[in-house]
Amino acid sequence: MSAKIWRRVFAMGFLSAAAALAQTSTPASLNTKSPVGEIYVAPDRDFLDKAFESCMAQTELAEQAEQNAGSNKVREFALLQMQDGGKLNYELEAMAQKENISPPDGLNAEDRSARDRIANLHGPEFDKAYMADVIVDYQNEIARFKDAELTAHNPEVKAWAKKTLLTLENHLQEARKLATYVNLTEGSPS
Repeated sequence: MSAKIWRRVFAMGFLSAAAALAQTSTPASLNTKSPVGEIYVAPDRDFLDKAFESCMAQTELAEQAEQNAGSNKVREFALLQMQDGGKLNYELEAMAQKENISPPDGLNAEDRSARDRIANLHGPEFDKAYMADVIVDYQNEIARFKDAELTAHNPEVKAWAKKTLLTLENHLQEARKLATYVNLTEGSPS
């Protein structure tokens, strides 16, 4: 991911987090003190790594949607993804920093493939392919977050997964509405 995109994601996350702090005293998701003796075991670290990868991929695809989408509604959805993704990334970084977990350097092979597959599409063709990818990605993410909510060892990871599920489920619901709008049969571009 380009430095420009990461700066944009971080800035959006920082601004979202600052707004949240202005409204509440200390949200649990931004609490940088972990309980004594709490460590992230391998499954929790794997979950956080996957969350970083997903956030990065969604942000990069949303950036592409800003440029290639034919529908203003798809562009608006992409902007929402970038804003919420920035906030989630900020929260992720706060948790990951405690355990020296670094964000990935770039997209994994699967996400690069998805990006490259739709990179040269524009207009309605892009909208259909993008929304199909988004729906599948959110379905997979929701499954991972539900699993982490139930099985995470670290209470902070468990709480963050539970809190974030609402955002992911709302995005999936919006993505499904947009899929209908762009005449997509869910999960597969026509």
